Amino acid sequence: MVSVEELEDFRVEVKTFIEGNLPEILAGGRSIRGAYDVRGQGSGRGQGLSEEEKAAFRTWRSALQKKGWLAPAWPKEYGQAELDPARQYILNQEMINYSAPRTVNMGLSMIGPTIIATGTQDQIDRMIPPILNGEIAWCELFSEPGAGSDLGGLQTKAVRDGDHYVINGQKIWTSEAPRADYGLLMARTDPDAPKHKGISMFRLNMKDPGVTIRPIMSMNGTSEEFNEVFMEDVRIPVEDRIGEENKGWYSLMGLLNTERSAISTVKQIERTFESVLGLAKDEEFQPLSETLRDDLANRKIEVEVMRALSDLVARKQLRGSNLANEASILKLFHTELNQRLAGTAMKASGQYGLLSSEDERGPLNQLVGDYYLYATTLTIQVGTSEVQRNIIAMRGLGMPK
Repeated sequence: MVSVEELEDFRVEVKTFIEGNLPEILAGGRSIRGAYDVRGQGSGRGQGLSEEEKAAFRTWRSALQKKGWLAPAWPKEYGQAELDPARQYILNQEMINYSAPRTVNMGLSMIGPTIIATGTQDQIDRMIPPILNGEIAWCELFSEPGAGSDLGGLQTKAVRDGDHYVINGQKIWTSEAPRADYGLLMARTDPDAPKHKGISMFRLNMKDPGVTIRPIMSMNGTSEEFNEVFMEDVRIPVEDRIGEENKGWYSLMGLLNTERSAISTVKQIERTFESVLGLAKDEEFQPLSETLRDDLANRKIEVEVMRALSDLVARKQLRGSNLANEASILKLFHTELNQRLAGTAMKASGQYGLLSSEDERGPLNQLVGDYYLYATTLTIQVGTSEVQRNIIAMRGLGMPK
């Protein structure tokens, strides 16, 4: 077990690295979400940045990659640091403390580790270097109109035809689809098997013939976040099936547990609360009412609960324990807390919170309204709250289906 002294030494190392390598032009950016993916930097490609900022972002990314902290959990054989969960937790905390722009994306945080754990050596050799070098972007092709969070109910078909699989079906709510080069696709390869046992995992080239992407207009008036993806007679080489045929569900569960655990989100929540608290104290907006005071007190308590849950998950990860139940608890609490916090932000800003992100009069970088609308989606992403409660009930409390 790593000692407290070792972790504090690591924290000092992280601070020293950030102070010595983070370009000044990228430092200090903040947003209502409290995250460090300011102005589109979270994509890893720097959408929304000036040319000078893009160059600085590339310099920052290169420094992280050289240090082994671009994908810090990845094995050392891929040039990364293979940090334990405790050190990853500290690294994420300090990145947010310094408002350092994030470089993680689906490829680095979720899809790359899945390929490393499940893929063949040939697939690792072909697919991992472009992810690590930032040459390609990925999306996840999971949800379907008729299945939603019940991924076991997906109907997209993959039929073997010689050295290829022929794909037909539709996916929905696919983030980053227009910018993605590849998608991690779940498709049914055995229609007669029990629903969780007839699914396989594939790499889909998003530019292949037969792939059609249609944006979905969001409540905030944008069409960049979500998309529908249609596949008509798309051919995927057999060598791009990741893992065994009909065993894709089990690989997917490992990926989703990683995505749901998200222990770094506690620092983002803390930063968001600090932003909302500052907004509530701003005399430019409505007076601090008794109801708003109660809301702020409750949010502060819930942030502390979030911290305790995150510490629990971090400790279990450090011991290598299974996280199916705890990951769902943390995901459920985090997403619902975000919604309550967004409601408190709207209450604190009053009518100004209704202003669009294009209106300079809007508080907190004009993001209160967008945050409020976006937060409504969080209890749907990566499995709905209802799905999480079922997992907690069955796996955590031993209740029947």
